[in-house]
Amino acid sequence: MIELEGGCRVTGLKEGEPERDGDLLIWRHFQSVLSLRVLELHGRAVLRNEDLDEVLFVLGEERSIYLPAGSSEELKISFRCSQAMPKTSRNGLRSGQIVPMQARMAG
Repeated sequence: MIELEGGCRVTGLKEGEPERDGDLLIWRHFQSVLSLRVLELHGRAVLRNEDLDEVLFVLGEERSIYLPAGSSEELKISFRCSQAMPKTSRNGLRSGQIVPMQARMAG
Protein backbone atom coordinates (compact mmCIF):
# COMPACT_ATOMS: atom_id res chain seq x y z
CA MET A 1 0.00 0.00 0.00
CA ILE A 2 1.13 3.53 -0.78
CA GLU A 3 -0.22 6.54 1.10
CA LEU A 4 -0.33 9.73 -0.95
CA GLU A 5 -0.32 13.30 0.27
CA GLY A 6 -3.69 14.15 1.79
CA GLY A 7 -4.24 10.61 3.15
CA CYS A 8 -5.29 8.92 -0.12
CA ARG A 9 -4.27 5.25 -0.13
CA VAL A 10 -3.40 3.18 -3.20
CA THR A 11 -3.46 -0.60 -2.83
CA GLY A 12 -3.80 -3.71 -4.93
CA LEU A 13 -7.12 -5.56 -4.64
CA LYS A 14 -5.48 -8.62 -3.08
CA GLU A 15 -2.68 -6.92 -1.22
CA GLY A 16 -1.84 -8.36 2.21
CA GLU A 17 -2.89 -11.60 3.88
CA PRO A 18 -6.57 -12.49 3.45
CA GLU A 19 -8.80 -13.84 6.21
CA ARG A 20 -10.42 -17.19 5.43
CA ASP A 21 -14.02 -17.92 6.35
CA GLY A 22 -14.86 -21.34 4.89
CA ASP A 23 -14.92 -20.98 1.08
CA LEU A 24 -14.49 -17.20 1.30
CA LEU A 25 -11.24 -15.19 1.29
CA ILE A 26 -11.51 -11.60 2.58
CA TRP A 27 -9.00 -8.78 2.12
CA ARG A 28 -9.94 -5.86 4.42
CA HIS A 29 -8.51 -2.58 3.18
CA PHE A 30 -10.23 0.03 5.35
CA GLN A 31 -13.32 0.41 7.49
CA SER A 32 -14.96 3.57 8.83
CA VAL A 33 -18.09 5.31 7.53
CA LEU A 34 -17.33 3.56 4.24
CA SER A 35 -15.45 0.26 4.01
CA LEU A 36 -13.67 -1.66 1.28
CA ARG A 37 -13.28 -5.43 1.36
CA VAL A 38 -12.33 -7.70 -1.51
CA LEU A 39 -14.09 -11.08 -1.45
CA GLU A 40 -12.97 -14.16 -3.38
CA LEU A 41 -15.31 -17.12 -3.33
CA HIS A 42 -14.37 -20.77 -3.89
CA GLY A 43 -17.71 -22.51 -3.36
CA ARG A 44 -20.50 -21.11 -1.16
CA ALA A 45 -20.78 -18.52 1.58
CA VAL A 46 -23.55 -16.72 3.45
CA LEU A 47 -23.09 -12.98 3.91
CA ARG A 48 -24.83 -11.13 6.73
CA ASN A 49 -24.40 -7.67 8.22
CA GLU A 50 -26.66 -6.87 11.18
CA ASP A 51 -26.06 -3.12 11.24
CA LEU A 52 -25.28 -1.80 7.76
CA ASP A 53 -26.52 -2.06 4.18
CA GLU A 54 -23.95 -3.48 1.76
CA VAL A 55 -23.53 -3.32 -1.99
CA LEU A 56 -21.38 -5.97 -3.64
CA PHE A 57 -19.83 -4.98 -6.96
CA VAL A 58 -19.00 -7.96 -9.16
CA LEU A 59 -15.67 -7.22 -10.83
CA GLY A 60 -15.46 -8.03 -14.51
CA GLU A 61 -19.23 -7.72 -14.87
CA GLU A 62 -21.49 -4.70 -14.90
CA ARG A 63 -23.71 -5.58 -11.95
CA SER A 64 -23.98 -5.22 -8.22
CA ILE A 65 -25.89 -7.01 -5.44
CA TYR A 66 -27.73 -5.08 -2.72
CA LEU A 67 -27.78 -6.60 0.79
CA PRO A 68 -29.88 -4.64 3.36
CA ALA A 69 -28.87 -4.56 7.02
CA GLY A 70 -30.13 -7.58 8.96
CA SER A 71 -30.63 -9.79 5.91
CA SER A 72 -28.66 -12.82 4.74
CA GLU A 73 -27.60 -13.76 1.24
CA GLU A 74 -26.13 -17.04 0.06
CA LEU A 75 -23.47 -16.60 -2.59
CA LYS A 76 -22.38 -19.43 -4.85
CA ILE A 77 -19.28 -19.59 -6.99
CA SER A 78 -21.29 -18.37 -9.98
CA PHE A 79 -22.41 -15.33 -7.92
CA ARG A 80 -26.03 -16.19 -8.72
CA CYS A 81 -27.84 -15.44 -5.49
CA SER A 82 -30.90 -17.03 -3.96
CA GLN A 83 -33.03 -14.69 -1.89
CA ALA A 84 -32.83 -15.83 1.70
CA MET A 85 -34.99 -13.03 3.13
CA PRO A 86 -37.14 -11.12 0.62
CA LYS A 87 -37.25 -7.59 1.94
CA THR A 88 -37.65 -4.19 0.30
CA SER A 89 -35.54 -1.29 1.54
CA ARG A 90 -36.34 2.41 1.67
CA ASN A 91 -34.91 2.86 -1.83
CA GLY A 92 -37.09 0.09 -3.30
CA LEU A 93 -34.34 -2.50 -3.77
CA ARG A 94 -34.94 -6.08 -2.61
CA SER A 95 -32.39 -8.18 -0.74
CA GLY A 96 -30.20 -9.99 -3.24
CA GLN A 97 -31.49 -7.93 -6.16
CA ILE A 98 -28.97 -7.83 -8.99
CA VAL A 99 -28.79 -4.32 -10.41
CA PRO A 100 -27.06 -3.49 -13.74
CA MET A 101 -24.41 -0.79 -13.20
CA GLN A 102 -25.97 1.60 -15.78
CA ALA A 103 -29.36 1.42 -14.03
CA ARG A 104 -27.78 2.01 -10.62
CA MET A 105 -25.80 5.02 -11.88
CA ALA A 106 -28.81 6.51 -13.68
CA GLY A 107 -31.14 6.17 -10.68
